[in-house]
Amino acid sequence: AAFREGLVTNVLNPKVAIVFLSLLPSFLDPHGTVWLQGLILAGVYLGIGLIWLTGWVVLCTTRQARALLTGRTRQVIDGFAGTVLAGFGILVVVDP
Repeated sequence: AAFREGLVTNVLNPKVAIVFLSLLPSFLDPHGTVWLQGLILAGVYLGIGLIWLTGWVVLCTTRQARALLTGRTRQVIDGFAGTVLAGFGILVVVDP
C-alpha cells in the first residue's frame, strides 16, 4: 500500500515532470541514440536511488538509530534543520 501511494504521488506530481523535462535535454546528445541515452540515464537514476534508499532503510532500522531519533535528540536535530532552512530562506530574500 505504501509503495502504491508513493508511486501515485510521484507520477501525478507535476513538479517531478517539470524537473525531468527541464534537466533531461542537457544530458542527451541529439546526434546520438536518444532512446538508449535515456535508458542509460534512467538506469543510473534508479541505481542511485536504490542505493540511497537502501542505505536509509539499513540505517533507520537499527535499534540504535531508532533510539537516537526519539526524545531530546530528535528535538535537537529538528531545531538544527529548521535553523539551516530558515538561514537559506533569509539568504534567498537578502541576495539580490
